[in-house]
Amino acid sequence: MSALSLTIVLPAYNEGDNVDVAVGRVLGVCADEAVALDLVLVDDGSTDDTLARCQRLAGAAPDRVRVLSHPKNLGLSAALRTGYEAARGAHVTWLPADGQVDADQLPVLLGPIHRGCADVVISTIPARPDRLARLVISRAFRLVLHAGIGFGDRLQGPHAFPKALYDRMAIVSTRGAGSIAFEIAARLTDYVQLLEPLRAGR
Repeated sequence: MSALSLTIVLPAYNEGDNVDVAVGRVLGVCADEAVALDLVLVDDGSTDDTLARCQRLAGAAPDRVRVLSHPKNLGLSAALRTGYEAARGAHVTWLPADGQVDADQLPVLLGPIHRGCADVVISTIPARPDRLARLVISRAFRLVLHAGIGFGDRLQGPHAFPKALYDRMAIVSTRGAGSIAFEIAARLTDYVQLLEPLRAGR
């Protein structure tokens, strides 16, 4: 199986206490040859030392880590879109810099894509705070996804998709990770729901 060409966007706002650990976890999980990693750290106008820490981390691994920054805080949706638009990998996903979803869940999230049985994976956080349910967008089943089925902005977990799909869609959502995920899902007509949950971190 060929390596998965992957951009991971790590948005960070005042995460100076957490970003080193988050980046270390991503690099550790993606250390093997199964992932060709492009890790994009997006500092969203932090007022602490987050940007300086991100720049130091990128300097230590320049072949795998890059830094982008906003001059002021623009919110999660803007940070994600900045990272997605700069992505170099064939597939894109994201993780929160605060450790809410641990990097060790990446194989669960990306497995269907790497195996070639899904194009898009979207996760949502249900009632239990320690678990993420996963929706896998694929060609297996046909269903029109719309607001009435009740996902909406609850799709706040990480999502993964082809960069080419994002470029074609011209995403316009501005309300956060959930709205981006819902817009991607709502424009697609094929999906299969898998029962394996992702596990949230701390």
